[in-house]
Amino acid sequence: MPTSAPPAETPVGPRGYLSDTALAADGIRGFVETLGALAPEITPAEARTAAPGLRQDAGIVDLAYRRLAAERVEDTRLEGQRKRVTPALGEVAQIMARIATLAEAGKAPEMAALVPDLEAAIAALRTAGG
Repeated sequence: MPTSAPPAETPVGPRGYLSDTALAADGIRGFVETLGALAPEITPAEARTAAPGLRQDAGIVDLAYRRLAAERVEDTRLEGQRKRVTPALGEVAQIMARIATLAEAGKAPEMAALVPDLEAAIAALRTAGG
């Protein structure tokens, strides 16, 4: 699960912010692609096989979340976006971490039960990003 975010205080330029958001997007995309390859039904063995990739992508998203939570963007418009996106990204990161943990344990039905929550969290993230 994501660690709690420190107060935003590290100033970054627009490129740094965009780099962190691109990192998050790549991690989310990889995670969703891995899950999609397991559909429509996930077996416990498939879940365990997919677990390392899911864990890696969840870690990438958590890293991006922690970076975004710890920075302050020098551009006012992007700083407003960062403030909206960060909590939504934290929710996505938490759900991804839970799914990865379930995959490691081979708990396929529990993983599948969290997919709608992940989809809703990703939709909320998109909305927050404007």
